[in-house]
Amino acid sequence: MRVPLPGRRAVTTTAGVLAVVVAVAAVVVHLVVVRPAQQIEQARTDGLAAARTLTEQVLSYQPASRDADLARARGLVTGDFGRQFGTVLDSVVGPALDRGVGTRTTVTRAGVVDAQPDRVTTLLYLTQDASRGSDDKRTTVGRAEVIVEFVDGRWLVSDLRNF
Repeated sequence: MRVPLPGRRAVTTTAGVLAVVVAVAAVVVHLVVVRPAQQIEQARTDGLAAARTLTEQVLSYQPASRDADLARARGLVTGDFGRQFGTVLDSVVGPALDRGVGTRTTVTRAGVVDAQPDRVTTLLYLTQDASRGSDDKRTTVGRAEVIVEFVDGRWLVSDLRNF
């Protein structure tokens, strides 16, 4: 006849409870720490690429494609900045295009300053070529802080400040 050892059931129960606690803790750590870190890293990559592309598109206009360029620029900005930028397009860019002045912007260097899953702040180095026809070309270089936000499934410019 076998006599059960006292406490054996308690050890088995404790081990089972401990395994469940460890599994729950692993899930919580994944949801609270690992997943947000992965989302931020993905936002850094996607947001930086978007900031480069969007900035070039938002700041490039040609007289021959005036209406399409202005419409494209309006569709790539959001929030308060989008409203303010629309005013700049109407009061500055549109009249310049009417006088035959075009601008092509190229991002030459870029880096991330801050990133959240749906908002990325970048620092961009820009080269802008402004021309009137083919003979009067002026090149300027500068820097801009560009913030992009993930809105309705796509990245949009929510702020752009030259300095």
